[in-house]
Amino acid sequence: EQDNASLAREAYEEALPYARQSDEPEFLVYATENLASLLGPAEADKAEELYDENLRIRDALPDMSPASVLTNLGILRSKQGRFSEAEKLYREALQQSTGRDYRDVVLPLQNLAVALTEQRRFSEASETYEEALQVLQEIGGDLFTEGALRKGLAVCLANAGDFERSREQFALL
Repeated sequence: EQDNASLAREAYEEALPYARQSDEPEFLVYATENLASLLGPAEADKAEELYDENLRIRDALPDMSPASVLTNLGILRSKQGRFSEAEKLYREALQQSTGRDYRDVVLPLQNLAVALTEQRRFSEASETYEEALQVLQEIGGDLFTEGALRKGLAVCLANAGDFERSREQFALL
């Protein structure tokens, strides 16, 4: 029996040739991004090719922000331990963002904070976590995401030696 991710992957793999022949480029945008996000670590090269194809298509579609694809590409780089490259992609995603929502702002901020933490740039990471929390509060985000952000901030503050503020964040969990 297959899990949902495997079934979704099969569906996108079957749909991709049709999407490439379609007169509607939006269909190809969704197919490439979703399939790329479902590929495992061993298929990072294929995922990168799909993300690159997606960005090329979006260049021709001014109404479609590339922020989500840039964030996903950053996540791929982070999984490969390439945090400096991931940082650049998250920053670009934030610059390209057209909205102020979870996917276009909070997610790249959260991942940027993680990449900065991995590079031991705790002060910048703390500021980024705090910005993500502020945006999340403005848009009315969920408690799970808030908890993840606060935990990341608390760990980052502890690594920076700011134990009092770290304890405050842990107390809010």
